[in-house]
Amino acid sequence: MKFDSLGLSEVLQKSIELAGYKTPTQIQIDAIPRILAGGDMIASAQTGTGKTAAFALPILQKLSQKKFTKVRPIRALVLAPTRELVSQVGASFKKLGASLVPKLRCIEVFGGVKIEAQEHKLKLGCDILVATPGRLLDLIGKGTVRLSMVDFLVLDEGDRLLEMGFMPDLKRICAKLPTNSQKLMFSATFSDDVDRLAAFLLRKPERLAPETSSVVLPKIRQVVHNVESSDKVMALRSILVQNEESQILVFVNTRAQAANLARALEFASFNVGCLHGDVDQKNRTKVLADFLSGDLRILVATDVAARGLHIPDLPLVVNFELPPNTDDYIHRIGRTGRSGKSGRAVSLVSQGEMVSLGYIEELIGEKLVHLKIPGFKATREDHRKRKDEIVDKVPAKRKPNPFAKSDPRNRWQTDAAPRKDRKVPSKNKAHAPGGRKKGKATKRR
Repeated sequence: MKFDSLGLSEVLQKSIELAGYKTPTQIQIDAIPRILAGGDMIASAQTGTGKTAAFALPILQKLSQKKFTKVRPIRALVLAPTRELVSQVGASFKKLGASLVPKLRCIEVFGGVKIEAQEHKLKLGCDILVATPGRLLDLIGKGTVRLSMVDFLVLDEGDRLLEMGFMPDLKRICAKLPTNSQKLMFSATFSDDVDRLAAFLLRKPERLAPETSSVVLPKIRQVVHNVESSDKVMALRSILVQNEESQILVFVNTRAQAANLARALEFASFNVGCLHGDVDQKNRTKVLADFLSGDLRILVATDVAARGLHIPDLPLVVNFELPPNTDDYIHRIGRTGRSGKSGRAVSLVSQGEMVSLGYIEELIGEKLVHLKIPGFKATREDHRKRKDEIVDKVPAKRKPNPFAKSDPRNRWQTDAAPRKDRKVPSKNKAHAPGGRKKGKATKRR
């Protein structure tokens, strides 16, 4: 199937060709005609299958068919959880709508930068607004943004919005929208919280789910290296040397770990950058631009880069640490193998992470391949056995036995059980044999 069979205009098909799209993905085939027909929708798609274009193309077509007025109110609102995802979605709208005449104006707003510059852009007119919920509420409070004319609302990465605690903000924003606006929700995973949000926001939504049960793209080759925690840095350096011609994205769990690991790799003369929540927006933009252009070979990042970072030819993703949330593993490795291309995902797993590995294997529905790195000691413990021991056989705490001779928790170790007539040494010297008796203290002469 081709894009010309999805009901898109010739102008948009020209933009699709210029953007490099050849054939539509399954989520695009299912979603585009339904969005053009109208009605609310909730859709789930694997990471890297082009779900941004699945809602951007029909929205662009519908907005281009409307009459333009001198005052250009916000007609489409897209909410995303992170700054990186907001920038990525905004870039997709601009790229896909480049051939439209007149051009639709798309603006991205998010926190971490001065709000005055964003207010100035919005006052010049905006057709499509892509925003994070927090900064959008700030602009609404200042009176810069009005949502009374919005025709389309898109919640991108709905599961992530809920994980980050944006549910109250989403309710406040949706209360300002027209009741007849078309609402769309796209989420990588379906959960109970996502279903509750859909029931609150959407009106009789059509539900789209992937046909395949696998949550990971089939062209991603996943490998596990069992190494000790103390050997992880050296093991990572070995992987980087073996793939010296490739760009590599390395994921860690904390901001401090990202900074420390990037510093260690930079000290070892690697071309490395760092991305986490404490990096200011100016440096974030520069690091991402250098990595996307290929000037930066290695990027060490937290999960802020797990969504919204689209690199067409990223061959390798490394999990320096397994994520605490198993769903984040799917989004991490989804940075490679995008747009039908192959990729590799390598995880460095220590003995203490075996239980998390077992949960990840249950989520993806397959057992990962374990390979040994030459020169490094591998952990031999079976994670499935360890998981059962920890979850199902948690030993109860025992109280010390005062009559046990060999119990090290007893304060007094005696050869026999204590008796009533047995004298116990006293700590008070006045009662001890040969000790000074109580009485008036005698003055020294």
